[in-house]
Amino acid sequence: MMPLDATIEGRLVWHPFSRQIINTFGNQEAVLNELSANMGTYGSVGSRVGYLEMLRDLVAQLKDHPIKEVKEWARKYFSYMEKQIKLEEISDEEENIT
Repeated sequence: MMPLDATIEGRLVWHPFSRQIINTFGNQEAVLNELSANMGTYGSVGSRVGYLEMLRDLVAQLKDHPIKEVKEWARKYFSYMEKQIKLEEISDEEENIT
């Protein structure tokens, strides 16, 4: 477990600790797998769309990362998050219909 996000000067960014881990060890598949696991571990009440959008926006910041493995991971995870957001939006709509 590590903190993912921080708000610095009103902007959502990676928490400095997490960013340092990514910048230092991002070429290791195990680190990226653990990052994915950390991002996928949460509880929620109500819609998860806001949280998923926050994760997507964080991941988008890594899509042009200088470490090739991080860049590839970020692009795949971004696509995954886009799909998860759409699924959650559909689920939210279905819950509001019943």
